[in-house]
Amino acid sequence: MRELKTEIAQEKFLKSIAELANISEAAKAAGVGRSTHYHWLKDPEYRKRFLEAREMAYDRLERAAFERALAGSDRLLTFLLSAYRPKFRVDVPPLVASGDDLADVPDDKLMAEAEAEARAMGYQSIAELWGGQS
Repeated sequence: MRELKTEIAQEKFLKSIAELANISEAAKAAGVGRSTHYHWLKDPEYRKRFLEAREMAYDRLERAAFERALAGSDRLLTFLLSAYRPKFRVDVPPLVASGDDLADVPDDKLMAEAEAEARAMGYQSIAELWGGQS
């Protein structure tokens, strides 16, 4: 009986995690304390199911961010592009011709390429891109 009650509570907890990604809310939905979840994590099968449910929640968040970015959030769009396309990352040096050693490329050339990439993305300058202004 106790085992069935635990299974039911775990299912409620995992369903809530997949929807909300919040331990406190999931524990409340399952009628257990937060510490119960951490105790359950000692079970490899439960841990696997928890990690899968949490990934589902993250997928929902990512989908919502993507929809908002497409609806007009330039900052969010830039963030998502940088996650999926390294060439859009502001913390990565701009791409140079294949075979070029960055140490041998003058800083002014790298900066000119970065400015060109920023303009290609719709920014007035690299400073605007780095500053997050749009």
